[in-house]
Amino acid sequence: SIEEGVIFTPGSILGTKSDFMRLTYGKASDEEIPIGIKRLAKALGKITS
Repeated sequence: SIEEGVIFTPGSILGTKSDFMRLTYGKASDEEIPIGIKRLAKALGKITS
């Protein structure tokens, strides 16, 4: 995910099921949100395929 410019944490690290994840975000403009979603989707695609 770092390669895509996003970071997420598996839920198992936080005491929940391993098929959960925690997303955290800072200040993002309306223009940046779709870009971040696309980056996250690409990163998730890499680990689920």
